[in-house]
Amino acid sequence: MLNTILVPVADDPASENCVHHAFDLSRLLGSKVILLYATENPDDLASGKTLLSTLAAGARYPAKQLVVLDQPMSAVLKAIEVHQVDLVLLGCADPQCPSSHLVLNLLTCTPVPVQVVPMVRRARRGFLDRVQPFP
Repeated sequence: MLNTILVPVADDPASENCVHHAFDLSRLLGSKVILLYATENPDDLASGKTLLSTLAAGARYPAKQLVVLDQPMSAVLKAIEVHQVDLVLLGCADPQCPSSHLVLNLLTCTPVPVQVVPMVRRARRGFLDRVQPFP
């Protein structure tokens, strides 16, 4: 059973799409969602908190928000261990995304499954939108 889903996010549409996918999964499975924003620049911490607050607004249940000053790869691995994560979701806007450095490292180093969520635009409302309306 997937009890905890980790979503590392950046300020891009692919991350937003991935967060919505995580919320859909959490509604179906009863999982909790952890949103992670990792940066090496201390000046980006405030914008990371704002971004996570905005993204978490679409959750049916409150998502845990982590903003850390660390390299993204090590922040993800630490979060997996500390929060007992069962699945990592990564957003991908570029068709060549699975070959990106971070994605390849996560696919080879994480002890949990990693799902790459492609960037797709929905022309109509999805099944979950009809069954469980957004708050």
